Amino acid sequence: MSDIPQARERLTALAEAMADSGKHDWAAEVADIVEMMHRKRIKKIKASATSHKITPNLALEIYNFCHNRPEISNQRVAEIFNVNQGRVTEILDRGYEYYYRRYTND
Repeated sequence: MSDIPQARERLTALAEAMADSGKHDWAAEVADIVEMMHRKRIKKIKASATSHKITPNLALEIYNFCHNRPEISNQRVAEIFNVNQGRVTEILDRGYEYYYRRYTND
């Protein structure tokens, strides 16, 4: 377990004691160090989608393509249609009808 919060408290108390005793330069330096001990919040940036969104028509096209060319791997099909490989597997496992139900039930 980290002792950083406790160290901040002790340094803050030390900075206050230094300021009270007239050592303002040292107190300011310690206060700056205390501020450096806080973690800066970083905004999480989500990567944009690089593949096409699966629509019912695209699902049907992928489904037919895979059944007409069973020798082609799912990875290659995903590259051809610029979709995620997992979506190709999902289309083949669930059938393209899943996407029709999914879009018409929204």
